[in-house]
Amino acid sequence: MAECFLRLAAYTDDQPHRALALDILAAWAPQYAKYGVVAGPYGSALLRYLERPDHLIVLGGRDDPATRRLHAAALTAPQPLRTVQLLDPADPADAARIARSDLGGASAPAVYVCRGTACLAPITQATILEHRLD
Repeated sequence: MAECFLRLAAYTDDQPHRALALDILAAWAPQYAKYGVVAGPYGSALLRYLERPDHLIVLGGRDDPATRRLHAAALTAPQPLRTVQLLDPADPADAARIARSDLGGASAPAVYVCRGTACLAPITQATILEHRLD
């Protein structure tokens, strides 16, 4: 459940979700060791909380072939625990999310690699994305 709240926090920039995840992680901290390898999801969620892995925001039309190529490259990127989010500027809900973000003069189609609270310059080619993430 903590993993879900952490992903929600990444998708929505909603810090209460992150706080709920911390509460869950703290509640399970004394218990996880007795579950052995089955505690793997707890470890993943804890690592996601502590490390704040990359958040790849793919910006572009859902039907645009260039956007689809970038989205596929982001989904297959060899980045552990990364979160991939596709935002379509034509969708009102996505447009509101784009307006609230720090994407600056966002152009589409592009991928924005966000680490912590900062996003790198937009990437417009799948091959460049693969090299940038290596």
